Amino acid sequence: MKHEKRISLWISGVLAVAIAFAWLTALSRHALAEKVYNLTENNAPRPAHLMYLTEEEFRGLFANREKPNAGFCKVPCSHRLIGTREDGRPFIRGEWLLDKKTGKLDLEYRPGRSTLENGNPYFCHVTAVYRYAPPEAEQPRSTEHNQPPYRRLDMDIFASINAGYTAQAIREWKERDAKRYREEVKDPKSSSYSYRYIEDLGFGLDRNDMYVMLNRTGKSCQVFIKLDSAKPWLHADIFLNMEDGAVSQERAISIARNAAAIIAKKGFGANAKVDMGKEDEAGFTDVWTADRIGKMPEEDHHENRIRLGKLFYVVCAYKLPEAKEDVEISLWMMPGADAVAASRERCERVKSIDSIYTTPLESKMRRDMEKDVTHTADRKCIATGPVSVRTLADGTFVASFTIITADPMEPFIIGPGAWEMEVLMQAYRHDPGNEEGRTHMVEISKRRIAVTIVDDPEFSAKVLKPPEKATSTKKKGEKS
Repeated sequence: MKHEKRISLWISGVLAVAIAFAWLTALSRHALAEKVYNLTENNAPRPAHLMYLTEEEFRGLFANREKPNAGFCKVPCSHRLIGTREDGRPFIRGEWLLDKKTGKLDLEYRPGRSTLENGNPYFCHVTAVYRYAPPEAEQPRSTEHNQPPYRRLDMDIFASINAGYTAQAIREWKERDAKRYREEVKDPKSSSYSYRYIEDLGFGLDRNDMYVMLNRTGKSCQVFIKLDSAKPWLHADIFLNMEDGAVSQERAISIARNAAAIIAKKGFGANAKVDMGKEDEAGFTDVWTADRIGKMPEEDHHENRIRLGKLFYVVCAYKLPEAKEDVEISLWMMPGADAVAASRERCERVKSIDSIYTTPLESKMRRDMEKDVTHTADRKCIATGPVSVRTLADGTFVASFTIITADPMEPFIIGPGAWEMEVLMQAYRHDPGNEEGRTHMVEISKRRIAVTIVDDPEFSAKVLKPPEKATSTKKKGEKS
């Protein structure tokens, strides 16, 4: 009995110690999680408020039609950040030093590394997250709650006040990174990407370089920019990620570069030029689908659900480049997952004399080779196929591509469902230094819009064999 009692007491003691240890561990973790930083947005030094873009400054990087869809990112971004806020607004935290005499916070800002130059605050970090995403009608598909849209441009800024980087350290890190980036540009490690490296953006800082990864599909890219100044001890990282052709790759690079220029100018005091471009710059200003068009664009009847067998229009408004060069506007289309799925069964039922589409559709962009618009260098407009072009008083052109869903040369008979329509503007430019006059195509602008082709059973019955007849025909073919 005594032995059993000792064991019971021993077990009780061990459990008590374990519980106490777990309780103390939980308290310590909670204390770490609840650590209060005495430098916040409310008492941060003025330079901290100059190390990020305001929402209006970020929107200013986009055209007027895009600005409503650009701003602080109000949902979590998948970026490496130190602190964010639920409303997406900039997050500032750090550590002020204490006055040695009074023991109170010393709120006097002094540039310098606190360990050597008696800088104050001891540290201060600033993070800000931004997003531009086209509206739902221009997204390839809907997303679940709190999930990022597929077609988007995300940007984040991480900056430090009184950063502890010496001029020598900045120089060594830059040389190390530059060597690696140059090697990747010269010898890409991945066949899916091309790379760029600009060693000096011209801001006059100790470091102001840009590294770019361009997906060869042309639909995505990443831009990394680092800004450093040993005095007054400032640092900023700008990271931009563009997905699914939210803007062109060149525009994404320009947006990142201009964001860095704004930070360099107002935060670092650099003589940095911000090239915002012109509001009336070349490219598409709007795109829509309609089931009927009028004399003027405002008379068009917008519609994004079209019944199979009916016609509709893909309409795009655009401005031409100032340079006298040949410009082409082409139409591209891509079926959604439901249209591809429908085509697997419907392609076997197509009456052979009615359609060239006798195999399932593929989920990729294809050009409509029957329709395009060309503006020659001498400003003649040539429309090929069922396309009309309206000219507005301000010099804007409005091209309307007619799509006949009942046409057996079109893929919609076998693929009703969600579709993406894309208009692409390209210029023919001469290869520099080429005496033979060869040209290459350069993308100027690109826009996408979603449309749904709704199946009409009555129309489908006219152009497709009944399911049972298509099955029996296939079986006979297999036996023979």
